[in-house]
Amino acid sequence: MGDRDIYRVFEQVKPTRSQEEAMLERLFLEERKGRPMKLMKKTIAVLAAAALLLTTCAFAAVTGFGRQVLDYFGVRQEDEALFSQEWEPVGLSHTFQNGWTVDVNQMYTGLYSAAILVDVTAPEGVVLDGDNYSLKYWWEETDNPWPPRIGGRSLDYLPDGNSADGKVSFLITAVCLEDPVSLLGLETKFYPYRLTEYSEGVEETFDFVGGHWTTDLTITLSEQASGFVQSVGQPLTVEGEEVLLDSVYLSPIAVFYGIRPSGDDPFSDSIWEVMISSNDASPVLTTQSGETVRMAEQVYGRAAGETETVSYGMFERTYAPFARVGYRPERVFAPAEIASITIFGQTFPLDGLVPVES
Repeated sequence: MGDRDIYRVFEQVKPTRSQEEAMLERLFLEERKGRPMKLMKKTIAVLAAAALLLTTCAFAAVTGFGRQVLDYFGVRQEDEALFSQEWEPVGLSHTFQNGWTVDVNQMYTGLYSAAILVDVTAPEGVVLDGDNYSLKYWWEETDNPWPPRIGGRSLDYLPDGNSADGKVSFLITAVCLEDPVSLLGLETKFYPYRLTEYSEGVEETFDFVGGHWTTDLTITLSEQASGFVQSVGQPLTVEGEEVLLDSVYLSPIAVFYGIRPSGDDPFSDSIWEVMISSNDASPVLTTQSGETVRMAEQVYGRAAGETETVSYGMFERTYAPFARVGYRPERVFAPAEIASITIFGQTFPLDGLVPVES
């Protein structure tokens, strides 16, 4: 069997690493008799590494996502289908008069958050070979609500290691600002207007527009969200103050939990500070098989209902009747397999998770 045939086998069956080595051992059984052992081991290692690279590339091609996106969300090969079903293609594109093109490719709609994958392609003659990039943009919700539903928009540059294609990719993450309103069905116009390149301390900007803000990039979030929710209503102690863990929302790429006061009085605004700054606020999930899923970072911002300001003579203090925080987990997970959540060192069973209803 020749090298070409070996690669064809790997492309078709997509074996695991151990399967690759076992297959190669059998393939070279006869050849080993006439070859030095060190040479055979080297050949096996090289071909196994090549096969692993081929299966990784095939995995990325099947999902429709670049390797940088899969790495960002911690997508293992066994989680490919789980991750892909969270997204829907958008297929929006706008080319500005000066040749810059912005493509909105994929979109995730959660109950309280949304994520959008965007590519920016330079016009002919512009080389994008910087170390880092940022994208300036703004939104205009078409129904013009006040206050706006969408906020907390963070931007992550997703390097792909290929500067020759003249393209850079970004992940835009947004969170719902109000409770109990969700982001489902939200329609918003997307206005990207400037790319900034950073390279060895030097900053260069590229403007897409010259005095007008017209694009045809109108994004409509899905009317439905995947994931599971559970009402908890159990006491949670935060820095010595007792509140109620109100609810938990889990999707394969997002984790949210909300808290409410345990009594009639709203909790103090210091709770906000703790929830957005303390490592103990970061939840830890435990699966039914005993595995743990930790959070990568708090990227989904925070949300609250309307605050109240109470006067104490010459002093005023702000209180909030509700708070919610959201996280991106270190890896993709199946919500239905989660058994419990631990927050501030306190563990709560999640045996009542139910699918989200739109």
